[in-house]
Amino acid sequence: MRLAVEGRRNQPLHVDSIKPVNIRRAKPYNGTLLLVPPQDSGNAVEMMFDFDETEPRARVAVGGEDGAAPQPGEPFFQKKTLTIEDAVEDVLVIRSTATRWAVSFEIRIDYRLGDQAKHVVIDDGGHPFALSPPNCTDRSRRSADGSGDDGHASYERIWELSGDFQAIKEVSGPDRFPLGAPYC
Repeated sequence: MRLAVEGRRNQPLHVDSIKPVNIRRAKPYNGTLLLVPPQDSGNAVEMMFDFDETEPRARVAVGGEDGAAPQPGEPFFQKKTLTIEDAVEDVLVIRSTATRWAVSFEIRIDYRLGDQAKHVVIDDGGHPFALSPPNCTDRSRRSADGSGDDGHASYERIWELSGDFQAIKEVSGPDRFPLGAPYC
């Protein structure tokens, strides 16, 4: 998720906290999966939410090199405040992870403008943001040499990106689709 924050008040804006609120958890979604693996290099990730935590909060994203998924590190706002100067826009890249439950949530930003503390709650056009882990029926089992069994997911329909990245095609056998590590 990319979040643009802009100062427009002839004074700096100090962001003290960004956190998910109104979190609801449910079983992983199992309807239709649109399988388009991450396309970015992961270098711009600045913070992440780990929805496997009881009370998720913004954390520093650690790692993510060589195609590996970044992992949540120390709390992002533990030692710092983001400061946005007047007429300057900063883009925050927020990565989220959930391995147990599907979640829906909104984002609350606590900030200071001058000596006034304020907050804003952001949603997805009147709806909460939503995130779901794969609906895995079994998990990948890997040995030290990298060999092993791929994990499988189950959906009503699965659409995936074709090998030449030019189209999306429907997959046959969506009820036992090999996703493999790190997804299942």
